[in-house]
Amino acid sequence: MIEKYVAYAREQFAVVASQGPKAAFQKLRIDNEDGNINLVLGFIVTAIVMAMGVIILANVESAVPLLDENSSWSALQQSVATTTQSGYGLLAIVLIIMAAAGILGVLFMFSPRQK
Repeated sequence: MIEKYVAYAREQFAVVASQGPKAAFQKLRIDNEDGNINLVLGFIVTAIVMAMGVIILANVESAVPLLDENSSWSALQQSVATTTQSGYGLLAIVLIIMAAAGILGVLFMFSPRQK
């Protein structure tokens, strides 16, 4: 995994050596913008997948026949449904974290660099 960062550093160094530090800084800003666009697309895809998952799970839960409450399978069925519903509640936090990361990326993109 570290090879990816070493390759990026070499690429930035080659830009500095051939075109100067301003060109390298411009390339860094473009890469940051690309990352922010990818983050927004990831946010949208995650939200769509979550919405589709809620619909699918609701249909699956309504299609499964209710078991007798004295059956041990009934407790397992209720446990799976409750755990899945709790998990989806926690997935909303993923969207909040992705939005915060996007906001931080935009703030870093517009902040001046200290020398």
